[in-house]
Amino acid sequence: MRLRLFPALLLGVVLSLPVQAQVSLDSTMVADTVVSKAFAVQPENDDSISEEEDTDSIIPAFSTDSLLSWKENAVMRLDGILRSPLLETVQTSVMVWDLTDDVPVYQFRERLHLRPASTMKCVTAIAALDRLGADYDFRTRVYCTGEMDDSTLVLHGDLYCVGGMDPMLSSSDLAEMARVIRNHGITCVDGNLYTDFSFKDRDRLGKGWCWDDKNPVLSPLLVDR
Repeated sequence: MRLRLFPALLLGVVLSLPVQAQVSLDSTMVADTVVSKAFAVQPENDDSISEEEDTDSIIPAFSTDSLLSWKENAVMRLDGILRSPLLETVQTSVMVWDLTDDVPVYQFRERLHLRPASTMKCVTAIAALDRLGADYDFRTRVYCTGEMDDSTLVLHGDLYCVGGMDPMLSSSDLAEMARVIRNHGITCVDGNLYTDFSFKDRDRLGKGWCWDDKNPVLSPLLVDR
């Protein structure tokens, strides 16, 4: 278990369960489900751009000509942005491609070599929406092994917390998971607490990333970001 994840993960269980030991696990197989809880990603309000900001002096307002095709209107709108004074002192490269007709729609300095940076998030988001759908829920599951002593309410076995890449997982979610476990009649765990990171490979950096890139660690069990 990574040390900086350990306190946050342990917090939820300690709130209601005495656990004797904590170790890490990297396995895809766990058994005897106690409880699983799903967390849906909730969009956050983006207040970074005010609606009252006046950009009319830099970028002309969009207009649509009903006599033009959608492609011609798109070219006109993009030209209004990319050929404005705002873009005279910055490096910009744009390629818009029509996937239906398999032809370019718009090109602006398209051969300029630039680091893709956060524009890659668009590709990732499109792929996720296509493969997973808009209603996909990221799930963080809890499993157990062993037997439950009904007389003492002690679980003689281990707990497994299986990460599912939930980007919104928080300490309060872990506390809620511990509460649900307790509601199942478990007041003590006579065993270990395992964290399962097998949802993702072990690579921490992407291909071509610099070693000093300040990117957050991508973990299947990332608590409080």
